[in-house]
Amino acid sequence: MATPEEIKAIAGLYVAYFDRAPDPAGLEFWVNQLDNGRDFATISQDFADSPEAKQIYPFLATPEVSGLDPTNLVTGIYQNLFGRDPEAQGLTFWVNVVNSGDVAVGDMVEAIMLGARDAVVDGELVLDKTTVENRIECALEYSTATANLPGFEFDTEAYNIARAVVDSVDATQASVDAAKLTLAEYIAGEGTQSGATFTLCEHTVEVSPEIVETQLVTDTVLYWGFNPHSNDETGVDNTAEPNTNNLTYEGASDGGIPADAFFNDYFLTIVAANFAELDVIDVDQDAFTVVDFSALQDISISTGDASTGTVTFTYSDGSSDDISLGNAYIDLLRDLIFDEEGNRRFFEKTVAAQVPV
Repeated sequence: MATPEEIKAIAGLYVAYFDRAPDPAGLEFWVNQLDNGRDFATISQDFADSPEAKQIYPFLATPEVSGLDPTNLVTGIYQNLFGRDPEAQGLTFWVNVVNSGDVAVGDMVEAIMLGARDAVVDGELVLDKTTVENRIECALEYSTATANLPGFEFDTEAYNIARAVVDSVDATQASVDAAKLTLAEYIAGEGTQSGATFTLCEHTVEVSPEIVETQLVTDTVLYWGFNPHSNDETGVDNTAEPNTNNLTYEGASDGGIPADAFFNDYFLTIVAANFAELDVIDVDQDAFTVVDFSALQDISISTGDASTGTVTFTYSDGSSDDISLGNAYIDLLRDLIFDEEGNRRFFEKTVAAQVPV
């Protein structure tokens, strides 16, 4: 599980490379990558290899082109993190080591960001550490607030605010308060605003063959479909041949669909067919809104009186949500969630990641 400091460091990469706060989906993805064992230095290099970074810094797109050097890149990183240009000695050092290949860009950005300090330089107090900490604080505030917005889309308006709440922040508390006020005004008005989808670059990362050989960018997703394994069976491959356990199906065709698509798309289609009245009841009174599939740990079904039953979704933090349904739906859901041998049709599947940045 990523620590608060590690999450701050991921947010710091967004600030350093892109001069913006992370969108919620991107932050969640990279935190999951940390949880799955991808080291921070490699993630920093992933950011350097991303289309967004290459569009901002031409050196990253074509470092081999004569006449291009990392001066603008190094200057941009300093401006994004600290709101100032690098001192001459520091600029020369980083330009030389990156040009020579002695230090990868990802390692450079990590060193500059994590090495920030507040110090007196030539008789002047330079508050780099405080500035970057303030910018990361506002960046995470943005990610948290937008993650709680129903139907949030990272469109042009959202992108502009993601930059504004970071770029205007310095070492003062007043700048932090002003950025958070800008964010609060955006959140308050988001329900009535819309904008075109931001398409500066695709939300994917280009990963070099060398990195692929050592650390494949993958994600673990909860899937629904034909699960060929019993609930207590571990260390198995859901697509391996042959099927020797006689449970359900096994093979490439049993891939299933993501669980959130099952419930949010297919199940809603079933509900719209009006097989029976569907009544959502928040049994545990915890402001139930929608199932959080990213933290889903267990699903159970219990039958109540003659007309209702309850589906309980239990999450990794111990909390749960309940949906009370008519028995016609309970029977339908039982067949959809469990096979004839009582094995859940939900299973974790490792898939190639669509990497948001």
